[in-house]
Amino acid sequence: MFKTLSLPPGATKDFFNLCTGCNECVFACPYTALFPVTPEKENKTFPFLDPNAKSCHLCSDWPCIAVCPENALVGYDVSETKPKFGKAKGIYDHCINQKTGNKTCEACFSACPVEKTVNFRGNLPIFSSSSCTGCGLCVEVCPSFPKAIRIDVLNHNNFD
Repeated sequence: MFKTLSLPPGATKDFFNLCTGCNECVFACPYTALFPVTPEKENKTFPFLDPNAKSCHLCSDWPCIAVCPENALVGYDVSETKPKFGKAKGIYDHCINQKTGNKTCEACFSACPVEKTVNFRGNLPIFSSSSCTGCGLCVEVCPSFPKAIRIDVLNHNNFD
């Protein structure tokens, strides 16, 4: 059930022990990317992110982290490091460029906040493994339906 969900930005290794389920980070997110989930066998909620449904905008001031009263979320120096939620993967059967045979769409390239993450091989977008954060902005702006991009989320929660 939780294989498509990611922990919020700044989640520490001890996140599940430190998080009290107050949901302050959920309320602080200006893009409503975080939402509370109550796993089975738990009596509290934990914040999660589904970058395939709603992207993390990698805010420079990290409002979700700033409000955490328990230090379950720790900050980033945006110039040095970014959270890693997963990696973008092209689903080329759905890509407009595949269908037209031309590079008519560059929405994923334009939306990506991490330099040199989206490149093109011919007319198809290729996503860098090393720099892609898996934030989901490329998925959010993809005009295709079904979407031509999917975030393969890192499996780093203990409720699988």
